[in-house]
Amino acid sequence: MPYGTRLKLDEIHNFYLFTKKAIESIEFDLISKETIYAGWTKSDLKMSKIQFVIELEYNCSLNILASIEADFRDDYRIRANSKKLNNQLSIELNKIYKDREEKASLEECILNTWKEFYKNDKDKKDLLSDLKGAFKFRHWLAHGRYWDFCNKNRYDYLTVYSLARRLSMLGLKHQKY
Repeated sequence: MPYGTRLKLDEIHNFYLFTKKAIESIEFDLISKETIYAGWTKSDLKMSKIQFVIELEYNCSLNILASIEADFRDDYRIRANSKKLNNQLSIELNKIYKDREEKASLEECILNTWKEFYKNDKDKKDLLSDLKGAFKFRHWLAHGRYWDFCNKNRYDYLTVYSLARRLSMLGLKHQKY
């Protein structure tokens, strides 16, 4: 993959699966010969492997959520600058773009506009609400986890991955799912 290109959901998922399998396959006999692990017990390795998988899940979740944010921002720009897209969602996003351009808040401006557009479609409205909740998790991850995020157990990698898969129902312009 070329440097600077956005990761696709399948690429992130394949990385997650490969790395998780690699972590889980580490054997005590192999690492006990490495000086960096001198003094480790089998229990130390078991606990570290659990923590490594948790960190892997956090990192892959962050990558997925960052990619989703980029897709919504790309969609926002496309809709705001297209003369051909004239549905109500595009019109509303165009109004926001004229006022705020690139400074529009993802959650308060862009996602709320999407939610308003889908106010009569419970599945899509609920999906967008779930996404807004997941972005709170993303903020916690991206900003160093310095506060107590009480919903962190609600969001694991598979929850975030599943959410990203479900986003295909929205029909984002420039979507990579």
